[in-house]
Parts: sequence; C-alpha cells; structure tokens
Amino acid sequence: ANAHMPASFAALLDGKGAKGKRIGVLRQAFPADKADPRAQNLLAMAYFKGVGVKQDLVEAYKWAYIAAAITSGQNQVFYMNVRDSIGTNMTGEQLAEAQKRAREWKSN
Repeated sequence: ANAHMPASFAALLDGKGAKGKRIGVLRQAFPADKADPRAQNLLAMAYFKGVGVKQDLVEAYKWAYIAAAITSGQNQVFYMNVRDSIGTNMTGEQLAEAQKRAREWKSN
C-alpha cells in the first residue's frame, strides 16, 4: 500500500480484500466532500477500478483532479500523477466532462 491509502483499501483494490465492500462505507470513513484529498484519491481509485461502484472514468478523473487541486508539494505531484494516469484511458470528451464536474464541485 502507498502512504496515501489505508492498507485495507489497497488490498480491496488489489483484489485481496473482501469484494462485498460498498462505496457507502468508504464514503463514511473518508468523506471526500469534506475536502480531504486522501478520501478523494480513494474514490478516484474505486471508480477507476470499479470497486464497490460501477467503473466510471469520468468520476475517477473528477475526484483525482479535485485531490490534486486542493493539496500541494509532494502530495500534489502524487495526485496529479494519479489524475494523469486515469486520463490516459479517456477520450477528450470524457476529460472535458470530468473537468467540468470537478469545477462544479469546487464551486459548491
């Protein structure tokens, strides 16, 4: 597991954990809407891998984009790399939609 991800969640993403976990449990433990970049990164990974939710690259990129935008230093570099890695799997239209959703979230 990396420093930005609890071991139990990393195991879940790697397929070593209990597949029955629900994203609602993760949202309670790591409330992404509270401007916690670690929580936002966890949601990005869940949406990217389809763990507990339907795989959704737009949502994955949105949460990674937000995590990168609200932090700085080495953490920002890490989250930017996550965001950019997700983006390599997306079309230009999907990227535009994800960025729009991220800006809308930040303006609320």
